Amino acid sequence: MNILIFPNDPLMAYVKKGELKDRYFNPNNIFKEVHFITFCDKECSVKEIQRTIGEAKGTIHSLPSISILDMFFPKRRFSEIKKIAEQIDVDIIRSYNPIFQGFFAGFISKILKVPFLISIHTNYDFDIRGQYKANKDIRYLKYLLSKYTVERKTLKMASHVIGAYNFAGDYAKNSGVDSSKLSIIYNRVYLDKFKPNKNVKTSENIRVICVGNLIEGKGQRVLLSAMKNLPKNISMTFIGDGEDYDLLLKMANEFKLNERVTFIKSIPNEELAEVYRQHDIFAMPIKFGGVCIPALEATASGLALVMPRLVSGSPEIVGKYAELVENSIEGFSFGIQKLADDSIHRKNLISKGLKVIRKYSGDIMEKKESDLYLKLVKKE
Repeated sequence: MNILIFPNDPLMAYVKKGELKDRYFNPNNIFKEVHFITFCDKECSVKEIQRTIGEAKGTIHSLPSISILDMFFPKRRFSEIKKIAEQIDVDIIRSYNPIFQGFFAGFISKILKVPFLISIHTNYDFDIRGQYKANKDIRYLKYLLSKYTVERKTLKMASHVIGAYNFAGDYAKNSGVDSSKLSIIYNRVYLDKFKPNKNVKTSENIRVICVGNLIEGKGQRVLLSAMKNLPKNISMTFIGDGEDYDLLLKMANEFKLNERVTFIKSIPNEELAEVYRQHDIFAMPIKFGGVCIPALEATASGLALVMPRLVSGSPEIVGKYAELVENSIEGFSFGIQKLADDSIHRKNLISKGLKVIRKYSGDIMEKKESDLYLKLVKKE
């Protein structure tokens, strides 16, 4: 069985971020060949992303980047994509977004007459358009354009839709996807890799970690500002890169926090678990709904969580055991200080989290995804 994938980003972006997860694109090694169509002027090699496709043979078909003109007239790219796809023997097509990559994927699935599986990793109405509009970000126009040109068309072409969490699934349903064609499959966190430190010792020094893209919506500005209100025995590590990186460095310097705050742009995924285990608390004043992967990884690694109450309700999964606070400087200052002061409460939250995360282990999610692929191909 072979698959053609239209990834969310160029594969080179996964390599640069260190986000290379075993069998991410080939759950349980069900595919013999994995083909990618990416839109990137300089793409990585198959060797660099081999672990993401497991035992499969990989081929990357790299095309020029999507331009502003393509966004207005996406069909102008169909001929070059069609030429590549017709030379590939594939059983199913997968896209990781409902925008232009998804639109191209859906178009090709109709030509090749194979099932089309699409996954939604955010709620585009609230988390993307809502955030960009509120921040008066010019990128709002791009996603406003995609809303009225390709998104509903893409979802209508899909044989089935995966929501990475319920809040993303809500976007799909609000866009016309029938519940019978929607599955919620959370991002994979393998509990044999992300696991607690058995030799942890109680200490007055509390280490807080935040992992994620450094963007305004992930809330690192709030977290760094909260550090001003916290005592010197509390330190913080930010792992990630993004448009806020230089701003956060400047803030840390202005707040005279350089000795208590560490910035690491990228860590290979295979090393990330050990870094989590070197910390006590995970905190992220995220504005997006659903649940972020780092929060699940931190849970499995035996950290207590400080997370914000959301407009949409409690965060999915982690809302059952995290210390929930107002999404503000004061809220996170209070939450982190509370967990730092009360080791018993911290341990209780950790224990609850470890029990909950077992239901969402990477093995379970991987099997759900591979089973869905097999069901769709067999049905077709």
